[in-house]
Amino acid sequence: MKPFYQKILGNYSSILTDVQIVVRGGNGGEFWLRPEAGLCPRVKVGLDWQEWPECVSSLVHELMELFLTVRGYRYSKAPDIGNDHAGCVFHFNHEGLSECACFVSGIIAGALPDLSDAYKQRNKRKK
Repeated sequence: MKPFYQKILGNYSSILTDVQIVVRGGNGGEFWLRPEAGLCPRVKVGLDWQEWPECVSSLVHELMELFLTVRGYRYSKAPDIGNDHAGCVFHFNHEGLSECACFVSGIIAGALPDLSDAYKQRNKRKK
């Protein structure tokens, strides 16, 4: 079993809000709108993907979901008996899509070099 790994990658700015990105062991990702009082939203992304594009895709997915939630474009059925995210529905127009693209690309432009370095560092031991 791998030891626990988690590291703050940094805070990155875009339209709407700053986002703190945290990398961790494992794969997948998640976000918090307000992790602690006074802090900006946080996105966590696992680094143990087989391929680099999977890691990037996970970050893009979480950033999109964060933005769409903050803007009020995310809806969940109630009650959610399965208690999972499969029941979420996103409803937005083309303007909302453009805003989402601007938000995500702003964060990605700043974070991608740091994420790439962290991914390479974490995965060099595997080879």
